[in-house]
Amino acid sequence: MVKRILIHFLAEPVWIPQTYKNGTFEGGEDMTDAQKRQIRSMRMDGIGYKAIANSLGLNVDQVHLYCRMNGLAGDGTLVKANYSIWCKQNNRCPVCGEKLKQPKTGRSKKYCSDRCRTRAFRNKCN
Repeated sequence: MVKRILIHFLAEPVWIPQTYKNGTFEGGEDMTDAQKRQIRSMRMDGIGYKAIANSLGLNVDQVHLYCRMNGLAGDGTLVKANYSIWCKQNNRCPVCGEKLKQPKTGRSKKYCSDRCRTRAFRNKCN
């Protein structure tokens, strides 16, 4: 039986497996940026955690935890509908999910970089 611990620093408390320590799973490796992008795109297409884990060769708990921490948890159809709202509430870039660094004065940022801004514009036009 896997013990679970509670993390309170998120918007909602998340139960994670005890095997998760120092940002990585015991016996597993950290996810690469490419895997994180693939998880994000697959969840936006409505694919489940188990199918994502099998296709990327990751642990199901690892995929589920990443999705919970990045607003991609829950039913696949609801994830796509609610993702933009989650990004606004948690001060995240809607394209890549990176945390935004807001300036102290002036207009607030919507995207983390020019690359994400142009990518969003091109997706909007298509």
